Amino acid sequence: MTADAIERGCDPNMVTISRRENLLHLFVESYAFWRDCGGRRLSNDQISGFIRHAIAMGCDLEARDSSGKTPLLTACQYHQYHIFLFLIKQGAKVTSIDNNGQNALHLLLDQPTKLTKLEQGHLEAALVLAIVNECDPNGLSIERGLSPTEYATAGYGWVPWTQALATTNSQMEPADSVSDDVKLPFSEMTTGSWRAERSRIREEYEERESAHGSECDHDALESLSVASVDYENITEWVYDDSEA
Repeated sequence: MTADAIERGCDPNMVTISRRENLLHLFVESYAFWRDCGGRRLSNDQISGFIRHAIAMGCDLEARDSSGKTPLLTACQYHQYHIFLFLIKQGAKVTSIDNNGQNALHLLLDQPTKLTKLEQGHLEAALVLAIVNECDPNGLSIERGLSPTEYATAGYGWVPWTQALATTNSQMEPADSVSDDVKLPFSEMTTGSWRAERSRIREEYEERESAHGSECDHDALESLSVASVDYENITEWVYDDSEA
């Protein structure tokens, strides 16, 4: 889409009707597919130039597609770290969540394939950037009540996640030894209310699965939590008293 097309009435915030994507959503998706197919990587200047141009044409940084994702969350979903960085520089909100309650950390940590050392470094930098911009490291997905830590445990994001947490002095999923009245960072929740909310979400998930005649993989949910607690040197919480 060009400036001329917009002058003729094209809407940069409604490029695809069915998925309600705007020009920035589409750019992230198209570039990710281009790179997966072996396409040449754009330079930082080209990426930042396109984003600035799209915004100047009226493209909304906080527009939601049909899944509730902003362009920044779409960049996280497709692991486009450079685009993620430039969207933040242009003022995109890092604290947004999609329709499933997934924030930038969840989507960045959804890593189904093994990462190279370079990819691990890019992921760690993106995770640090998300946390310092107050993305909730204890956020829970709506469908199954999974935290970013559990996403990291389930895929290949564990090492970058633990390194990012150490760098930012942040929390991982609460260990059993943490009292219920500790306030979580970037949240109105305490550890007690967090545990209660996670239990509620998972109970509702089991009920939905039973109602549809399918068996909830309860053991898989619990194994994710247990796996993350196995690393006691990391799950022992160190938190900033100013957040309490």
